[in-house]
Amino acid sequence: MEGLTDHQCILISVIGILEKPEQAISEVIDMAVNPDHMHLFIKYLPKYSVSYISKMIKGRSSRVLRKECPHLKDNRG
Repeated sequence: MEGLTDHQCILISVIGILEKPEQAISEVIDMAVNPDHMHLFIKYLPKYSVSYISKMIKGRSSRVLRKECPHLKDNRG
């Protein structure tokens, strides 16, 4: 998927999150996608902490982005 814009890569990341929702997330209520980040408003099961859910979402989006948009790789070392 060479040649994708950063915005397209973020959308791919969102799709990756929504295609296989984690068991902790019961509903994605709303979302806003910006060129370099996104906001998700979710309903989640109370037995999970916000930090745990954040870790799951960040991990999933990172895996999707590394696979689908390798040109975004951080080259700072």
